[in-house]
Amino acid sequence: MDPEETYRRTLEYALGIAGGELALAAQLKVPPGVLKNWLSGITPVPDSAFLDAVDVIVKATPTEIARSRGTLLKRSGGSQGSEA
Repeated sequence: MDPEETYRRTLEYALGIAGGELALAAQLKVPPGVLKNWLSGITPVPDSAFLDAVDVIVKATPTEIARSRGTLLKRSGGSQGSEA
């Protein structure tokens, strides 16, 4: 997996923990449009944003982690972890 994909996936995980794009954008202190561009791969995720997303993940409660897994499954079409 290339580093940019790792950065995007980390943002997606942090997105689930934060509870949505607006909440994560606020935590990362960026406009929601910038976050959307990073998530969609339009613009590369800066190292500083990646590290801030890691902070969101590290500080997450068990409830937030559980919620994030549901969000990730929705974003991936429900196929995550069901390799056949």
